[in-house]
Amino acid sequence: MAPSSMQNPPSSSSSSSSSSTFAAAPAHLSTNNSSAPNRPPSPVTYTEHQLRAAESTMHDTPTWSHHTSYRGQQYRYLSHQSGTIGMFTIKLLSITPHPPFQRGSRCYLTFSVGGASRSTRAFDLPCDDARDCTFNLPLPKGAFGDGLPVAVEVEAHAEQGLVTSFLSSSPPLGRGGHTLTGLALGASSVLDVDLSLPPLGTARFLVAYKPHGIPPRPGDVVCLESFCRFPSSVVLPPSSPLQVLAASDSHLHLSYRLPSGRSASVRVHRNAVFVIERLTPLDGLWNLALTPSDLLLSTRLGSRAVRAAKPIVAYAEDVARPAVFGAKVAMSAGRTTVRAVVEGAVKAGKTAAGVESPAKF
Repeated sequence: MAPSSMQNPPSSSSSSSSSSTFAAAPAHLSTNNSSAPNRPPSPVTYTEHQLRAAESTMHDTPTWSHHTSYRGQQYRYLSHQSGTIGMFTIKLLSITPHPPFQRGSRCYLTFSVGGASRSTRAFDLPCDDARDCTFNLPLPKGAFGDGLPVAVEVEAHAEQGLVTSFLSSSPPLGRGGHTLTGLALGASSVLDVDLSLPPLGTARFLVAYKPHGIPPRPGDVVCLESFCRFPSSVVLPPSSPLQVLAASDSHLHLSYRLPSGRSASVRVHRNAVFVIERLTPLDGLWNLALTPSDLLLSTRLGSRAVRAAKPIVAYAEDVARPAVFGAKVAMSAGRTTVRAVVEGAVKAGKTAAGVESPAKF
């Protein structure tokens, strides 16, 4: 899916005061000067370079709006899913071959969704009960274009030795696919699939889906996932930011602005959206504390002071960057260590108590 650029409002709005939580937009980052084509471009600061690099790798770039952004910043939760829309849990039940496959032949299945794939262990054919064959398969962002269905592709391969599989790759014994869009949209909690894999036979498996990321709550700003966005839609713009008015266990009541400027509302399933902005109490206090300075900086004298201080601030950022990076690495390592210790202790306790159970369908 080709990423689209975030829309920035006109620079004239940057001179207005920012007395509310959602402020005006920052100036555009482009350094091209159309009025002086022979003039060399101005140097790009480290911050601008990082923002451009982040935008180039984003698969979801919702329309920027000063009504839904915090203090004119980019959406702070835009990439909190770390490239994963959700997680499919697949449980293989059986593999039934058709003649002329001989009884006792061994094969394994490979499940693929977008660019992610998982392979099962080898089974003897026919396999009427594939015990303990349950695994997770992520749904990556950017795997499917806007409005395109989410589908799983399954291939059956004959078991080969390590040397044989390294020297040559044999064609699959069977191949098939099934659409999972309805499951991802919450049409059902579990999907029982009896998939034909010609000419091998059929494979039966169960599929469940769980969205990835922080759950939306009232007041959050969300955006549609790629499989729910339709570029030709005029009722609900595909990249429009949506405000959560109310949330239940499975559905959300959202409000948004039409291109005409009027407000509208819609009810969607929770799986159809992901959070891009969330306002915390600390954000409100910080915005309240900065209100006097916002009013001062909106004056002509304040604007001159900001322009004069920019080189000093940029130099200070360059000097402090190694220390900040080191602190972030140390904090990340500490969180990983604590999480690993806690998960290990919980798993050891469940194993000792004999309550460890597989995924439920």
